[in-house]
Amino acid sequence: QLREELPQLDLDVIDDAPHDVCLARKQASDLCFDHMQGYYGMSSLEALAQGLPTIAGLDDWNIAVIREFFQCEALPWVLARTPDALAAALRRLASDADVRREIGNASRAFMETVWSEARTTAALEAFYAGLR
Repeated sequence: QLREELPQLDLDVIDDAPHDVCLARKQASDLCFDHMQGYYGMSSLEALAQGLPTIAGLDDWNIAVIREFFQCEALPWVLARTPDALAAALRRLASDADVRREIGNASRAFMETVWSEARTTAALEAFYAGLR
């Protein structure tokens, strides 16, 4: 039904592709869907860094941990925890280039300013130092 409603959607399932090919195919996309398993994957992080609106089914625990760890309130993911929520997100994003651009810009900014290598590396260094 969604394919009939949104014929402009062209699904590209990326699986078993070299990493550079995967990144190029994502970059050529208008949006990214990670999964609805409650957490995020590397696919989400790569898509956010590329400035793509990224749909994932982050659960409340993951959202709270990300917010606490990075000391931020707003997260760039488009949340979809159910098939109906996924369909609604796809309808919204597929039909509005301005919304895609706005969310994509926020996604890229989040990865540049919040999810920084420096912050993540410092946390890992502190964790490993605590193991001594």
